[in-house]
Amino acid sequence: MISLKLHIFLITISLLSMSYVIYLIRNEIIELKYSITWIIIGVVLIIISIYPRIVSIIAKLVGIGLTVNALFLIALFCILIILMSLTIALSKISLTAARLTQEIALIKDKYEDRK
Repeated sequence: MISLKLHIFLITISLLSMSYVIYLIRNEIIELKYSITWIIIGVVLIIISIYPRIVSIIAKLVGIGLTVNALFLIALFCILIILMSLTIALSKISLTAARLTQEIALIKDKYEDRK
């Protein structure tokens, strides 16, 4: 079992990180579609910080001996989700940039033919 100080610290950090994501969305620093992953992970962090026994239950279900190893596994899983969402966003931007470059080249070609 974790100490009361650590429990309060985890809840505070989780709520602050979730508040920061909401602040970024409200001030249009990040778009909502890119922040959904952060919101989901923030909710998971809040749930885990309020009910830390969830990690122990997950560890037992998966067959992991130590709870801290389950916590590292959950963190790794969250990092992989963030990495995948960023890769998808980057791929979309790359495809859009290539498409726009081709369209600009075609427009320049038509413009030069008219001269």
